Amino acid sequence: VYLQETSVHVTTEGPLTAVAAFDGAVFAGDAEGVLRLEGEQLIREKAIPGGVTRLKTLGEALYAASPEGLWEYDGSAWARLAEAPVADMCLHLGGIVVASGNGVYRVEGDGLAPLVEDLREPVEGVASYSGAVYFRHPKRLGLIDRGEAVYEIADWGAMRHGITTRDMLSVGSRLVVATDEGLAVLRGMTWYAVTGAEGLPYEDTTTLAEGFDGDLWIGTMRGAVRNAGDAYAYYGYGRWLPHDKVNGVAYD
Repeated sequence: VYLQETSVHVTTEGPLTAVAAFDGAVFAGDAEGVLRLEGEQLIREKAIPGGVTRLKTLGEALYAASPEGLWEYDGSAWARLAEAPVADMCLHLGGIVVASGNGVYRVEGDGLAPLVEDLREPVEGVASYSGAVYFRHPKRLGLIDRGEAVYEIADWGAMRHGITTRDMLSVGSRLVVATDEGLAVLRGMTWYAVTGAEGLPYEDTTTLAEGFDGDLWIGTMRGAVRNAGDAYAYYGYGRWLPHDKVNGVAYD
């Protein structure tokens, strides 16, 4: 038992879909909206209607994405930025970029301006990496180049055929993709895979978050994994987590 690592379980009637730390507080999303952690209880934030699929701290604000739109919390009040369904969001060149329907958009005022749209399939995630916006479909990745969607993005290697992407995160010099068969990592213009052979404790991954001191946290269908350098630490159901499946990770 590592006494410096402690956990407190806050149980809920239904699953939590997202989590974020902002301005000294912890927020969680579920099928009905956003909750704030107060002590060891989750209190409903009444300003957000409908289910929340993503919570992210970007710049100086907290953002909540749902099929009902995009909301921003500045520390005092929630404001609705867009009414279109939003699947994911990221910070790119000082602005907010979102995945919505079959396109990628930039938040401008109280609406969305297209970066690329009318793609053949829904966009499930976005990330800013190496000066470009990358977007994620269930089975492949692309980037935006001069207003066009480009899918041939590597000089060497590719993501393994047939895997399903679950999340995507830019971490330092890497673009990391969580999949149902381990991690796919893009470094520069080269792809490589991280699986059990490379030390990953569980390959069916669900979500990604950058932690303290540059480490990487990986949610899986059976616990959470912390990656620091070449080392992996596993946190499983029972001692550390109230359930197997990890839908979100946040740190402060």
